[in-house]
Amino acid sequence: MKLEKYNQIIWAVIGSGTILLVAIGVVIALVSALFFGRDRGVPVEVVEGEGTVERATAGTRHDFCIPISIPDSPYQLIRVTVDRVVVKGGAVAAKGFSSSNYDEAPLTRGCGYSGSGETQAIGNILARHTGTGQIRPILQQNAVIHTLEYPSGRAERTDRRAFPPSGVLYWEIAFADSNGDGRIDEHDDFGAYLSDVDGRNFKRITPGASRVLEKVYDEPRGTLYLKILYETTGDKSLDRQDGTALIEVNVQRREIVRTVVNREQLRGLLRTVEMSQTR
Repeated sequence: MKLEKYNQIIWAVIGSGTILLVAIGVVIALVSALFFGRDRGVPVEVVEGEGTVERATAGTRHDFCIPISIPDSPYQLIRVTVDRVVVKGGAVAAKGFSSSNYDEAPLTRGCGYSGSGETQAIGNILARHTGTGQIRPILQQNAVIHTLEYPSGRAERTDRRAFPPSGVLYWEIAFADSNGDGRIDEHDDFGAYLSDVDGRNFKRITPGASRVLEKVYDEPRGTLYLKILYETTGDKSLDRQDGTALIEVNVQRREIVRTVVNREQLRGLLRTVEMSQTR
């Protein structure tokens, strides 16, 4: 009887150890996928001349994702993935990044199919009219698309999903290695743009050499507020040493209305408060 009890204890310990080892293995796999997979860059080839661009692009591997149907619209959006981005002007790398300030998934992981070992970037979007079947690329030059947001259906609309409004797409795109460091990442110019759902009336809504840190949409006023990081140090690279600003954008007109406040103005306002306290 004691031997039987002893065997039960031994097997219980062995079983617990096996489960623990399996759990540790799963955690290691997830951590590896999260960190090592994220660090791989998408090659970007910089070339000179139109003919060279065409020849280099011919060697690029393109693929496409499942269509995204836009609610209350006859259009679908089809993401186009590339294994490298060819731009005018040596191989550099396009590194995907995400913003912790809002929950849009970055589009620099291709279609996001599980089990895919290839690092891909979203290099363009096809707009397809479901009635006529006509299809065309929205962007007229190579790019790295970091964010693409489209309207939700009426039944799905909440305060968090009020943006973008019906008929509007919101983009964050880098068209070049703007700081010349051989990599497209968060230190480069990622402009914010608005367009129609078919890609027409495509217009930039942030100043040059900047990227969006946070955003919020004031639906009753049709106003988008963007907190941006913009280049002020002269090194062409966006980092913590550069300025920040809160800008107000009219979504219907797709233009900057005003700068609400920037870092320098903030310092002046706070200095006024400090001076009043010393009196």
